[in-house]
Amino acid sequence: MPSPRTPARTREPKPPVERDLAVRMFEVMALMRAVEDRMVTMYRQGELLGSLYTGHWHEAIAVGTASALRPTDVIAPLHRDLGVHLWRGLEPWQVMASFMGKATSPTGGRDGTLHYGRLDLNIINPVSHIPNNYPVATGAAFALRYRGTDGVAMAYCGDGATSRGDFHEALNIAGVQRLPCVFIVENNQYAYSTPNRRLRQQGSRLRDARRAGGRHRCVRGAPGRLPRRRARPRRGWAIAHRGGHDAHARSRRA
Repeated sequence: MPSPRTPARTREPKPPVERDLAVRMFEVMALMRAVEDRMVTMYRQGELLGSLYTGHWHEAIAVGTASALRPTDVIAPLHRDLGVHLWRGLEPWQVMASFMGKATSPTGGRDGTLHYGRLDLNIINPVSHIPNNYPVATGAAFALRYRGTDGVAMAYCGDGATSRGDFHEALNIAGVQRLPCVFIVENNQYAYSTPNRRLRQQGSRLRDARRAGGRHRCVRGAPGRLPRRRARPRRGWAIAHRGGHDAHARSRRA
């Protein structure tokens, strides 16, 4: 009698992110939301010196992209990318100390708002004028290549900043020099208070670089595929929904 056929072994699909890494990414995203919720309360109580702009609904973009880099890579986050700082090792109390103008903050109390960073963690300070950090990250990428390393530089901007000259200048220089840069565009549908439909003609977005946001595994995939040797600049388009522009607007609605 013919022997019964043994069932074929089916391979279980390999998860795109290791379990331990996925757990840590979720923890940092949750910590980012908790810290910012607390700072919104502090802002309404008058405990913060300057303005407060939260990254609500940007958590997956910040943490997912930062997790794809090495600690030795240079990163230039936005004011909505607290998760980048937390992922790199900045403590929540240091963030709050910066907004309160404390001497223990990364800026030594010289700033009462979002312009904090840690060069020892390879985090470039965010600036108010977006995307001013794009040319800075381009220079950092050039320095990394000049020193003979395989490091990369990553910079962030909002969708409204794509209309500025320094956005296109940085992308052009990085392309001509073939620099190891990753440019992340966080499209939360509004440039300050101007909707995208009033900002540019339909079809002029970077469709070739578009990446869906909201799932950290999907967001993490774009920078993670950047080759380390002979790297070329990459662009990522991350879609998010913004829960209000700043704490001022929320206070007025409350």
